[in-house]
Amino acid sequence: MSATSHFLRCGILSEKAQGMIEYALIAAFICVFVATVFAAPGWLPDRIDDLYGAVLSRVEAVTGN
Repeated sequence: MSATSHFLRCGILSEKAQGMIEYALIAAFICVFVATVFAAPGWLPDRIDDLYGAVLSRVEAVTGN
């Protein structure tokens, strides 16, 4: 195997490894973010409840119920 082909082969493999590491880091960041959001006591459920109430009141205003 020539030195040039060995260099090109190592470069391609390291680019694939770099891409896999980047995807793993992004996935880990998303997991930590989601876990943090859902672990916040009361913040997310209260916000969802407020949003649902606002949508429901607007739908009732439009439909006349």
